[in-house]
Amino acid sequence: MSFYHINPKPLEDGTYEVHREGCGLLVKHPDRIDIGSHLTPDTALKSAARYYDKVVACVHCGGDT
Repeated sequence: MSFYHINPKPLEDGTYEVHREGCGLLVKHPDRIDIGSHLTPDTALKSAARYYDKVVACVHCGGDT
């Protein structure tokens, strides 16, 4: 199980990236959203979709479980 966060700044296309704790691309920003522990990246994305319509898993850490 891993802990996930949403970066507070959208990508150029308007999507928000979901990152696993420890990802080198996760920004250290006071406004990032902690979405908790999840068994899979898919459940983390479903949780993130409660905050933003357009979410995507980080290409660096999104496939890790």
